[in-house]
Amino acid sequence: FTPPDNVDRKVREYLGYARVLIDLPEEDYSLHHPAMVALHAMESGSLLLLLDRLVNQYQFESEAALGKVLLIEMISWLVVLGIFIFELPLLLNSAKRLMNRYTKDLKASEVQLQMVLRESEEQHRALVESAPYGILLVDSAGCISLANNQIIKLFGYTRDELIGQPIELLMPDGLRGK
Repeated sequence: FTPPDNVDRKVREYLGYARVLIDLPEEDYSLHHPAMVALHAMESGSLLLLLDRLVNQYQFESEAALGKVLLIEMISWLVVLGIFIFELPLLLNSAKRLMNRYTKDLKASEVQLQMVLRESEEQHRALVESAPYGILLVDSAGCISLANNQIIKLFGYTRDELIGQPIELLMPDGLRGK
């Protein structure tokens, strides 16, 4: 948008006459004042038509430029979307490989923990069985959950006969139920 060279000069001239009229005392206003005559001549002349045409041209060019900006923005978003769509399978494959690796690691850790637990249980069982005194475990319901060899020898029951039975089984008849 480039207005003609003489527009700026004409607008300045118009504003100059308007300022003269604004600064006049009210009693000096007259249709025959030279500034009023000049303004009237400019209004009826081509200045207002030229300004109107320039405003319309500026508006048209601004709208065209805005349309180009919006088109560039839309193309940019389409490019970003295309890149995302292209990259999505790669991202998903990477995530899948990572999940598979973590799953393998977790399974390996689970196997290791089960081995450690078995070893610990075996050591615990060996310790309980080798004790020189009787060891008996009772669960929260009052039933026997573990009895070592010393308890079996002491009371004369088999391990299968003791496990799951109430502890009262091993108490003398006079103390049961108290």
